Amino acid sequence: NPVKYCSTLVHENTAVVAGYGTGSIAQFLLEGKLHKPGIFPVEQVLSTDLFEEAMASRRVEIHREINFI
Repeated sequence: NPVKYCSTLVHENTAVVAGYGTGSIAQFLLEGKLHKPGIFPVEQVLSTDLFEEAMASRRVEIHREINFI
């Protein structure tokens, strides 16, 4: 069945939260959690679990809405 999924990040400063993806990649590389060589957008490097872990550690709320069509 088709599903419409929408997620929204909530943070008081857009510029700060925009840099969290890059900062998260650097952190995970240093911690040995990422092993993907090459140049990729953040969305292709971080798994959903790692992304959610990174955002939670930075106190970024993720609002989710799922609608079954």
